[in-house]
Amino acid sequence: MYNYINPLKEWDYLVYRCFRLIVMFLCTILFRLEVTGRENIPKEGGLIIISNHASLLDPLLVGAAITRPVACMAKEELFRIPILRW
Repeated sequence: MYNYINPLKEWDYLVYRCFRLIVMFLCTILFRLEVTGRENIPKEGGLIIISNHASLLDPLLVGAAITRPVACMAKEELFRIPILRW
């Protein structure tokens, strides 16, 4: 799978995958989310994804649409919200 994941973080990866499936399911049903061009995302190596922030749901939608683990950069204040800190 992804070799760069620290063994101590495997539980976090499992939670991430479960959360991603739930968000993808809800987005597909509620917003009719359709992902195109997923085949253009490399399976490994560095990657920068830029969102235009059309809504506050962009980080969730991007994280759900991409099959790789995603880490987001954001303002420090955003991470003071408990659910987003994780």
